[in-house]
Amino acid sequence: MTFPEPVPVCIAAALAWLDAEPADDPVVDLERLRAHFTALSALSVGNARFLQCVEQFEARVLDVCERFKSRLLAAALPVPRSQHAAAAELTVALLEIAGSLQRVMAVVRDGGVRTCSDPDVYCARALRLVEEACLVAMMCGRPAPGELWRLACELVVAGDNADRNGDALAGTAAADVALQFKRLLALAALQPETLTAREVVWAHDFLGQAAVAAEFSRVPLLPLSAAFWIDQATGAPPVAMARGKPPLSDKLLYFSAYGVARALLPKLEWLRAGISPEESVGFAPDSEAFGVEGPGLPVGLTPDEALSLLGRMRERWMSPPSRTEVRRSGRYPVQVCVGLQVIRDVSGDAADAAGVVEWTVINESSGGYAIIAVSGVTGSVAAGMPLALRRDPAEAWTLCLVRWIRNDSPDRVELGLQVIASGWSAVSVGFGGGDTNAMVPALRLAPVPPLRRHPALVAPAGTCTSRAFSLVQESDHLYVAQARVLGLDMQTASVEIFQYEIDLYPV
Repeated sequence: MTFPEPVPVCIAAALAWLDAEPADDPVVDLERLRAHFTALSALSVGNARFLQCVEQFEARVLDVCERFKSRLLAAALPVPRSQHAAAAELTVALLEIAGSLQRVMAVVRDGGVRTCSDPDVYCARALRLVEEACLVAMMCGRPAPGELWRLACELVVAGDNADRNGDALAGTAAADVALQFKRLLALAALQPETLTAREVVWAHDFLGQAAVAAEFSRVPLLPLSAAFWIDQATGAPPVAMARGKPPLSDKLLYFSAYGVARALLPKLEWLRAGISPEESVGFAPDSEAFGVEGPGLPVGLTPDEALSLLGRMRERWMSPPSRTEVRRSGRYPVQVCVGLQVIRDVSGDAADAAGVVEWTVINESSGGYAIIAVSGVTGSVAAGMPLALRRDPAEAWTLCLVRWIRNDSPDRVELGLQVIASGWSAVSVGFGGGDTNAMVPALRLAPVPPLRRHPALVAPAGTCTSRAFSLVQESDHLYVAQARVLGLDMQTASVEIFQYEIDLYPV
C-alpha cells in the first residue's frame, strides 16, 4: 500500500491563506504573500503541488497589483514613504513569481511536466508579471531593477522568440510572448520618467494590441534613427541608437516601434478632427462627449490630453531624442518654487516663504538643469509642471518645465528641467467670450527671436479653447486687451504654452 506524500506544514499554511479571502488592504495582502511564498522552496519544481501553488500565487499577486496600482494612479510624486516601500516589495514579489514560472517553463521544455506541452504558455505568463513589475516601478518614478530586464530577455531568448524576430502565428502562446515583450520595450522607449502615472497607464493600455506593429531582432533594424538596443547581460533598459552605439556583444537584441509610430497618424488626425469643432465654438473638449470610443484608444484621458500624449509617443518612437548639449557638473543650492500659482506669487511680492524651498543643482547645460532633493520634498511634483529657480535671492527667477522625475528612494527625488524663459509677467486670461468669472492665472513670456517671434502665455492645461481671448494684467496700471492665439508651442499634462498677438480690431 502506498501512502500520499505528507504536505509540509509551511505549504499547508500557504495553501490555506491562498484559499481564503484577500485582505481589504493590498499592502497587508502583499506582506502575507511574501511571507508565504518562501514556503515554495520546500517543493521541487516538477511537483504537482508546486505548480498548484505557483498558479495561485500568480493569481493573488496580480490581484494585489491591480488594487495597488489604483492607489498609485491617485498619488502624486513623490509617493509617500510607505507606498514607495510597498511598490518596491510588490516589484520584487512579481519578479520572484515570474522566476518560478521560468523554472516551470524550463522543466516543461525538458519534458518533466505533462500538464502543459507548450513552454511558451509559462513564458507568456512570466512576462506578464515582469511587465506589471515594470509598470509599478514606472508609476512611482522608480527605475526598473536590473534583474527585470535580464529576466525579460532570458524568457524571450529561452523561448527562441528572438530567433523568430518576434514573428509568431496569431493566437498562439508564442505570439503572446512576442506581444508582451514588444509592449514592455515600447513603454520603456517612451522615457516613462517624463510621463505622469495616468499617462504611463494609458500608454500601456494603448499598446495592448498596437504593439504588434513593433519589431525586435538579433540584427539591427531600420531606420537606425528609430532603433533601440538592449544588452541581455547588463540588465539595463533599451538604449536609443541615437544616444549611444551598442557594444560588441553577442547578447544584443534590437528593437523598433517605428511601425507603431506610423500607425498613430490616423488616430492623431481623428482626434484633431473631433477636437477642432469643439474649440471653434469656445468650449473645452469633454471626454464623455467624444473621443473615448475612438479607434483603438483607451479611456482615462480627455481627447486633448490623448492628442498631446500620442504626439509625444510618436515623436519618441520615430525620432528618439539625443543629447546635443554638454552638461556641466556642479553642486550648489538653489531656491525653487513649483506650480503656476506659486510662481505667480513670487513675481508679485506675495510669496509665501513655505512655497520657496531649497534644492541642489547637480548638473546643468544651456538648456536645462538636473536638481535633487535628498531630505524629502514638500508638496508634489509631476512631469510637465512649471518650476522656477534662482541661485541667489538677488537674482531673477528662471522659468522651467519639469521634463522627468526619478524617485529612486523615499528621500531622494531628482528632476530634469528644461529652461523656458528668464523672467515673466503675471496675467489673467479668459476664453469663451471673456467672462470675467472664467479668468484663469497665466504667465506672459516676452518674444525671444528666433526661438519665439511673438509673446507667449503659460496657462493651465485645457485653457486654450478658442482663438479669441481676453488678457488682463494688473501692475501699476490695469491693462486689458483682446488677443488671438497664433499657435500651440507645447502642451503637457499640467500646462500649455501658446503664442498670441493683440487683436487691434476685435469683433
